[in-house]
Amino acid sequence: MRMSAFFPAKQKFSSNRYFPMNSFLGYCWRWLLAGVVVSSMGAVAQAQTQAINLYSLMGQAEANYPQLRQRQAELAFFKAHEITTRSLALPRLGIADQPDWGTVNSLSGAYFPLGIIPSVSGGSSGSNKSIQSQGNIAIANVACDIYGFGYYKALQNQARMGTEISNSLLSADRYELRQEVVLFYIDWLRKYRLLQIRLEDMQRDSIVFSLIRANVLSGLRPGADSSTALATYAGARISYMSAGNDYDLVMDQLAGIAGITLGAGPDTTMTGKNTLVKLAALATFNGIASNHPVLDVFVKKAEAQRVANLADEKRFLPKLQLSAAYWARNTGVSPTGQIADAGSLSMPYSATNYLIGLTAAVNITDLKLRQDHKRENKFLADAGDEALKSAQLQLNTLYVQSQTSMQSTARQLEELPVLQHAASMAFQQQLALYRAGLNTLTDVTNAEYTLLQAETNMVVTQTEMLKLAYLVAALDGNQDLFIEQFKH
Repeated sequence: MRMSAFFPAKQKFSSNRYFPMNSFLGYCWRWLLAGVVVSSMGAVAQAQTQAINLYSLMGQAEANYPQLRQRQAELAFFKAHEITTRSLALPRLGIADQPDWGTVNSLSGAYFPLGIIPSVSGGSSGSNKSIQSQGNIAIANVACDIYGFGYYKALQNQARMGTEISNSLLSADRYELRQEVVLFYIDWLRKYRLLQIRLEDMQRDSIVFSLIRANVLSGLRPGADSSTALATYAGARISYMSAGNDYDLVMDQLAGIAGITLGAGPDTTMTGKNTLVKLAALATFNGIASNHPVLDVFVKKAEAQRVANLADEKRFLPKLQLSAAYWARNTGVSPTGQIADAGSLSMPYSATNYLIGLTAAVNITDLKLRQDHKRENKFLADAGDEALKSAQLQLNTLYVQSQTSMQSTARQLEELPVLQHAASMAFQQQLALYRAGLNTLTDVTNAEYTLLQAETNMVVTQTEMLKLAYLVAALDGNQDLFIEQFKH
């Protein structure tokens, strides 16, 4: 609902009666009145639109906010990564088949094998020959790390912490989105109420202006009073338009966050006395909740760093591996080293073998590298602990400040109704005295200004109390309960 919904549908006095058409003041007055009438078209239908309550708006914001959907996709990734990490401990099983053609001109002698099959250094006997030979081999091999000092388990824990961090980030983003929506909504409500006050002030100025003009035309008041009253009314209208602009800006910001168009105004019952008392009761003053979403992110990150440090240390520990292979082969070289005619060779497998091995391996230089990594990781863990302490300090400071302000604001709310009632009575009295010719226009405008300030202070203090009640409740861990109060 735009600011045009607050323009009055009609004025309570006729401009023809007080302002001749050929006068300058009459021209100014008709210009102001035309602006009011044109702007008020369609106001009644909009003003009667059902208010948008905070709870329903929050649901739409959470459904439409892109960052939450991004966090949900990241969480799905980390859950999938947990499954992938568990697969790292599966045995390695390989199957291969390889036909070979070539010469076998080799010399006896040992060498390091490049594969899993022990090398055979012998070849053709006698003089070196360049006769083509052929062979075939099919092999199945399996290797399994039967003991790795908990390295794979540490990797699985590291993957699990990734999921927990992602889930904490999702909760923290949802918490911050809710807080942003609540604070913008309260600001929207404040601007809405202030716009209503400016409208009422503008209407009061129009009544005062009509009264003064009537007195001027009847010769009871000097003509300067009508000029002063017109200037006051014009100033009230300008202030109203400025308040309307502030209202529209906040509404557009809130609509952008929620991803919807706000076609109605906020729920003004939120600042009622009974509602504020009920909301203030949600502030338990028990301190920052231990599971506060913002703190939980830092807790999970610090824990994840410790888990990652442990996995990094275990990466350099010895490995115990069981390996096995079975293979069948065909070769064109006889056991005595004779090479058959390549054209007469057949390819069936002529021999089978198997091999089982138990391997224990450690890289001695990894011991030094392990200590270096351990030192680096300690600094990262210390940084995570300090980040947690910093976040706790910031939230504790906000908590103490909000609690103190909340108590002070509650005391102000006890006095403001008295001030507002007294200011309203003073304005009515000064207006009555002016009508009777017993005071001046300055007395009336001063009383009107005091009433305007009292009404403004009431709205600002009520919405400030609403904001403080939310902040303390949210820090206490009652954010969801606060929002659910407006589920209607």
